[in-house]
Order: sequence, then structure tokens, then C-alpha cells
Amino acid sequence: MSNFADTSSSLFVRTGRESCEKFLGKFLDIRIRPFVLRVTGGCGLMGPEHAVGLRNVQHALTGGARAAKSLPRFTGFCLFGGTRMVNRTNPRIVVPGITEVVPPINRLCSGSRTLGIIAKVGDLKHSRHGIIVSDDCDRSLPLDQQYVTIAHPTQHSILLVQPSADRTASWDDEAKECIDICDHLRKGHWKGLLLVYNGGGVVEREIKAWAELGKSDPFWQVLIVKGSGRTADKFACDADFMEQHKETVHSCGNSVEEIREALLKYNALVYPPESLFRRK
Repeated sequence: MSNFADTSSSLFVRTGRESCEKFLGKFLDIRIRPFVLRVTGGCGLMGPEHAVGLRNVQHALTGGARAAKSLPRFTGFCLFGGTRMVNRTNPRIVVPGITEVVPPINRLCSGSRTLGIIAKVGDLKHSRHGIIVSDDCDRSLPLDQQYVTIAHPTQHSILLVQPSADRTASWDDEAKECIDICDHLRKGHWKGLLLVYNGGGVVEREIKAWAELGKSDPFWQVLIVKGSGRTADKFACDADFMEQHKETVHSCGNSVEEIREALLKYNALVYPPESLFRRK
């Protein structure tokens, strides 16, 4: 019988450029397909008209609202921000963001692992609601719009990165760490994909980094959900950028069916073995 300790996430801390072999060892699980999916996008500044579409990404990854056994689902390792935003005055209220899309994969996709990368952007605080990573939202906002960023409670493992014990990182360090990890896996002949929904300046720099890397290696595939707003739409609607990187940067519509079709095309989803006979 499992208890709360057995089901808690493993937490690793990496300082500077030291190696964290225990966290990297998570990728050695031979039961999991050698595919790495990096999910990035909008968090605190995402408008409600785009936040509602996050469920499209989640359902495409996990087999629909009811996780239908006949539908494909993600198998492999999923890298994401590893955080959750909660209302500052009522922590039971979860603020929608891209980091809510990934954790359900843990229970709905048996052939997967969710691995969170958290940049130590400020002094950490311990609370009864979890480790507080950031409390820097705009205090001029109405109380119901103010939030605190905590370590997400439901993920397989977490890597916290910091320059040193006394120095803080930036949100860009999360993206850089994910690129370093993906590059390590690329050298082992893995397949990879960056999935982008919404996002701001940090996401813009990550897209550009993957696109530049894609010029020399097709591993660096990017899928942008068009119609998800902000940075995602900026790039998806930039005909010149998309043409320049047409071999590795792609877009799809913001519906479950369109996202699922694109994820299948770029090898992020796999049909369950028991569903194969149903499709013949």
C-alpha cells in the first residue's frame, strides 16, 4: 500500500555547471521510449481566451477527455517547467498555465515520465502548500489575479538549477537546461520535439534557439500551436520565419484533432498495442 512518501516527486539540486547524474539517470529507464518532448508556453500572462485551449493540448497528449484506449497518447520523457501557479490569497485556486498540461500524463500515459526543470529565480520559501519558487507577480493587480509560483506537486522528478547557493537564476535558465539535456539525448540518437503554446519573451528565445539548432540537425523539431496567442502566434504567422526553418519548425491549429494529428506526424504519440486491430 503506497503512502504520501512513496508517491512524492524526487527533487534534485544542481549548482553551477556541476553534473547531476542521478537526475540524468532517469532517462536510462529502458521501459520508456527514447523520445523527449519539451513542452513550453504561457503562464501568468495568458488570457482566458487562450487558457481554455490548454485542454486541447492535454487531451491530444493523453488520449482525449476520457483517455480513450483506442486513441494515441504520448510515450517517452516529457520536460516542462515543473511549477504551478496558485492564487496568492486562496492557494486552492490553480491559475491556468502550460505547466498544468504535463502532470496528468503521469497517470494517463503509462509509458511516460514527466520531468520538471525549475530555475531558482529567487529565494525559495517553504510553505504548507509546497515550495514557493517565485512571489513576484504584479501587486497592483486585483487580488483575484495575483498568484504565487510553487513547485508542482504531481510530477515524477524535479531538477532545481541555480548558479550558486547565494545567486539566483532567470527563467531563461530553464529553457537552456532543457536544451542541454535534449542535446545530450540527441547524441544518443533519440528523437525530440518542442511543443509551444502561447508564451512570452522567454519562449520566443527558446523557439529561436531550437530553430537555429535545427539548421544543423533535424533532431530539433518544433511544433507551434497556432491560435494559442502571443509568441506562438507571432512565429506561426511569420511566413518568412516559417519558410526559413520549414524543415524543422511547423505549426498546427488549436484543436484537439489538429494537435493530435501533428503530434502523431512528428512521432510524439503512439497508439496503444491493443488499439491496433481496431484501426485495420
